[in-house]
Amino acid sequence: QPAGLDVVPCKPQAPAAPVLVREGADVVEIVSGTTRWRIPRSGQTAIAGAWSGERQVMGALSLIASVDDAPDDGKRARLTGRINKVTVEQKGPVRAVVRLDGLHEGSGRTLLPFTLRLYAYAGGDHLRIVHSFIFDGDPAKDFVSSIGLSAAVPMTGAPHDRHVRLATAEGSLFSEAVRPLTGLRRDPGTTARAAQIAGRAVALDSIAPAVRPLLDRIPTWSDFTLSQLTADGFAIAKRTEPGRAWVDSTAGTRALGLGYVGSPQGGVAIAARYFWQR
Repeated sequence: QPAGLDVVPCKPQAPAAPVLVREGADVVEIVSGTTRWRIPRSGQTAIAGAWSGERQVMGALSLIASVDDAPDDGKRARLTGRINKVTVEQKGPVRAVVRLDGLHEGSGRTLLPFTLRLYAYAGGDHLRIVHSFIFDGDPAKDFVSSIGLSAAVPMTGAPHDRHVRLATAEGSLFSEAVRPLTGLRRDPGTTARAAQIAGRAVALDSIAPAVRPLLDRIPTWSDFTLSQLTADGFAIAKRTEPGRAWVDSTAGTRALGLGYVGSPQGGVAIAARYFWQR
C-alpha cells in the first residue's frame, strides 16, 4: 500500500540552470544552459541559428508550404513563412515562450496566416514548437500540398562523415551515411566500417588502400524521404541529386516522425508529434 502524500505550501525552487530570454531591437535570444537560439523579429527566417557554446549546430530554420491549384497534377505555388511580429510571452526561469506571427508568401500570393510558439525549458537543449495556421484560401481552388519546417545544418566533414537518421519504430533507426562505406565490392576495413556505423569520424588512414583513392566513385546520397501514406505503412527512398531516380531503401508500418542530419560533431533532429496518426 503506497504511503500518503501531503501537499503543503512552500517557496518555488529555482532551477540549477535557468532558461532566460534576451531581447534586442532586431533579435530575441533564448539561452538554456550552453544552448543559444537566435530569433529575428521579422523576415523569412523563424530561427536564425542555434549554438552550443561557441559552435553553431543549426543554421536558418524557415516555415515552408505549397499550394496546388488542382487536386491532381495541379500547378504548384511554393510558399515561405514571413514573420511579421515576435512576442515574448514568458521569460523563464523554468520556461521561456516566444510567439511568432506571420503569413506564408510566394508566387505573388500571401495566405495561410500562422502562429508559431517556441518553448524552451530549464535543463533542456531543445525547443518545443507548436505550429498553428489558418486556411484562408479558396477551398475549390487552393489545395495545401505541404506545410512544415526546413532547417539548415552546417557541416564541414567529408561525405562519409555525414549521417542521416530516421526513426522507423520504437528503438529502431534507419541509419545511413551520405557516402556509405558498407556493402562495397572492395572492403574498406573493419575499423572504417565500424566507425561509420557507430557515427564516429572515419580516419582516412583507417580505410583500406584499395578503397581510399576511390572514395569519389562511391555514390553520395543527397536526398532522403520518408512517406507515411497510410496509418499502416511508410516507405523510405533516396536519390543522389535532383533529376536522378529515387531508389527504394526500406519500408515499415508506423514511423515515429523523427529525422536527424549531422556529423560526428553533432547535428539537428526535428520530430513531429503524433506523426503516423496525422
